Amino acid sequence: MENKRPLCKYGDKCFRKNQNHLKNFEHSSNQSNNENLNLKTENQELSDKSEKLDLLTKKYENCIEQNENLDKIEKFDLSKISDLKIFVAEINKMEMPDDFFQFLEFCKSLNESDPKYALIDIGIELTGIFDLIIRGYKLDYRVHARYFLDPPEFQTVLKVLNSPSDAHFGYFRDDPDELPVFVAISEPKLDCKINIRSDNLFGALNWYMDELISGRSYKIESCMEKVKKIKASFDLWCEKLKSSKSFSLSLKTPRIKSREKKVNAKTFHSAGIVVPLDSNGFGYREIPETYGKFKKEF
Repeated sequence: MENKRPLCKYGDKCFRKNQNHLKNFEHSSNQSNNENLNLKTENQELSDKSEKLDLLTKKYENCIEQNENLDKIEKFDLSKISDLKIFVAEINKMEMPDDFFQFLEFCKSLNESDPKYALIDIGIELTGIFDLIIRGYKLDYRVHARYFLDPPEFQTVLKVLNSPSDAHFGYFRDDPDELPVFVAISEPKLDCKINIRSDNLFGALNWYMDELISGRSYKIESCMEKVKKIKASFDLWCEKLKSSKSFSLSLKTPRIKSREKKVNAKTFHSAGIVVPLDSNGFGYREIPETYGKFKKEF
């Protein structure tokens, strides 16, 4: 006759002698073997997860090591590069927008010999893909200057020095095959939000310098006169760009407003995602859960 008693979770290893317990629960060796098999499976899953975590940690440490030991990195001979935009696209695997190259020219106007530190008086260092066109470093730019908590859509290009919140600016792309849709500031030690600050580097830097001068959100070790001097040079440079109408200094440009209408869903970093339907009808599909429920879950 088939035994329909529930299985004791301790199997034949159970130490209980109570007759009612022995009568009401099955303690077969088969059940114990099943328990051991399940335990072995669980241990294997934990081992697999541990290996994946170790691999992720190793990649993160390699990323940090690469970013900290740049003096030992092999370099491209930039004097042999005929077309900088094509060169950057080939190494970066993505095109960079015109404001990126124009921003470099502005920094060169402040410090021709070392534009990487042209904005040091306002606590800004050029990094990321700028290290390719300034220093010529042969790096993996998919991870260089990437912060651990940033989403893959975000590419850092400006670092705020001595920032308690690890503040940094970067380009955000909805599609790696297209140009960035905006420039944002990320502060992973504060809230991990991707806060949009314009659709170009000039607009983002203009916002940041206004914040420094007002003292609303950020402090700077340099004297305010140095900050205002860079702001004056910046304003003159932007005045020259006005004639071409290349870039706007507004926080919310028409391009950003247009993207807001296309956002399919909220994200924890607040920038949202844009996944349009393709010609075959593939694209974003809503998940039957609220944003609040997901936030509570994670």
